[in-house]
Amino acid sequence: LVCGHGSRDQAAVTEFLRMVEALRQKLPERDLAHGFLEINEPSITQSLETMYRRGCRQISVLPAMLFAAAHVREDIPGLLAAFQKDHPDCHMTLGRELGVSPDLIDAAADRVARALDQAGQVQQISPEKTALLVVARGSRDEAALGDLAEITEVLKSRSGLENCFTCYSSIAQPLMRDKLAELCGQDIQRILFLPWFLFTGILMKRLHDEFDEAAQANTETEFIALEYFCDHPGVTETFARRYQELLDNSFPPG
Repeated sequence: LVCGHGSRDQAAVTEFLRMVEALRQKLPERDLAHGFLEINEPSITQSLETMYRRGCRQISVLPAMLFAAAHVREDIPGLLAAFQKDHPDCHMTLGRELGVSPDLIDAAADRVARALDQAGQVQQISPEKTALLVVARGSRDEAALGDLAEITEVLKSRSGLENCFTCYSSIAQPLMRDKLAELCGQDIQRILFLPWFLFTGILMKRLHDEFDEAAQANTETEFIALEYFCDHPGVTETFARRYQELLDNSFPPG
């Protein structure tokens, strides 16, 4: 069971379903379903009930979330515990969030390298005058913030860019718009925006608007927006790894 967050943005829901289908193609031998934590249907509980009715008694639950904040630590486990109470013969295990995934880091590093190569064919700008912003939704969870900081450090090493910064859309600091204002006041000539998001949505669109506004106000600086992950092969590969972890460690024999 792949658990999505849910969104009022239909494009985000469509992208999530496309990713689920890509995972289904990668794991054709598995009975794969999806459910949403909030807003959309089927809910996680509804999908668990459907799977139970068709005979599933061992269910791997994979959160389609990048970091282990409250949804992964509290909300989804709470739903599973409630379902377990009513269905004591159903064995469920919760997988890890996508987290600091080598496959996602490889995908991001490749996108950064290709963007720099393409931009360099038009205008040569030194690495010292180039900045990379790795931007995620904010969180109050220190472990989630630490994971993103670790990802930024790896990308800093992989890209050869000294000016690599972790930023957020809200809650945590620094906000992307504040970091953009700071960089535009320095001798930075090229800024890359790498969204550490799985899907589009209200926050993703707001960040693009902020990035575009900064570009319009600072025409002497080159602004390059990269893609979020969506159904990139690195996403489905990470999900497959998380699923295999559950098979290796969680289900009882027989």
